[in-house]
Amino acid sequence: MRTNFVQLTAALASRFQPENQAEMYRAQMKSKIRGRTEQIPVLGQDIKRLVRLAYPSAPMEVKELLARDCFIDSLNDADMEWAIFQAKAKNIDNAIQVALEYEAFQNNKFRH
Repeated sequence: MRTNFVQLTAALASRFQPENQAEMYRAQMKSKIRGRTEQIPVLGQDIKRLVRLAYPSAPMEVKELLARDCFIDSLNDADMEWAIFQAKAKNIDNAIQVALEYEAFQNNKFRH
């Protein structure tokens, strides 16, 4: 009976524990591109989730930098990326804020 429990526990851990799927999450993180209608905050939250799962044991400072860089790369908009770079965003939350402001400015500019 004990052997079955140990095997079952190992099988469940292998299937559901994020550290056993870290490579998959890293691949998703690196290939993430903002969808045409995807909202910036939703993109940011998805990237935060992927970074957390891809690097479960990394220090928070490292996760913040990885998330920020991944977010910038996923925007697929060179002008927005440049705006974030110029703003010297320290983390993904700063980058999201700058991206939202940039997008609002661009949307307002094209309305007039």
